[in-house]
Amino acid sequence: MKKFKGLDGIVNIIVLTKLDNRYNWFCSDKVFWIMDYVKYTHQFDPTDNDYSERFDIGILDEKTAAHFLENMEEYSCSIEELKSLFAASLPLTSFDEAYHLFPKLFVDFDSKKLLSVYSEALMLENYAPEGWSSKYGTFTDDIPTEQKYWVINGVDYEHELFQ
Repeated sequence: MKKFKGLDGIVNIIVLTKLDNRYNWFCSDKVFWIMDYVKYTHQFDPTDNDYSERFDIGILDEKTAAHFLENMEEYSCSIEELKSLFAASLPLTSFDEAYHLFPKLFVDFDSKKLLSVYSEALMLENYAPEGWSSKYGTFTDDIPTEQKYWVINGVDYEHELFQ
C-alpha cells in the first residue's frame, strides 16, 4: 500500500471530506488541508500569493472544493483500503501505536464545518475559511457508521484504545 507509506499522523494524515453528501477519504500531507492558505502564508510573507503547490487554490472552501478534490485524486483512499490498513496493524494495544491510523480532520463542505483532532503545533482549525465553523475535539460521532473503517468485526477500536 504505497499511498500509506510515510503515514505518521503528524506530517501525513488521514482526512475525511463530505461534498454533495458524498464522503471521500484522503491520506496526504497536512499542508494540503490548511484551508485558508492565504492567511497561513501571509503570516510569514504578506506578499506571497503563490498557491501553485495547492492547485492554485488560496482558500479551500465550498466554492473551490470540487476542483481541489479532483486534484487530490492521487491521495484518495477507499474505505476498503483503510480497513485493510487498519486490520493489518492489529493487534493494537495503545494510543501511541494507533495514533496515525485514525482521521485527523473531517472537512464537511456541505455544512461549512472543519473538525480537527490534529494535535501538533499547527492548529488546522485556526485556518477555517470565513463563514465556516471549526473546532478542535473528537468528531467520530459525526461520521456515519459505514465510514468507520476502524470498526472491524463489530469491534470499535477507537473505543477500545482511547476509552
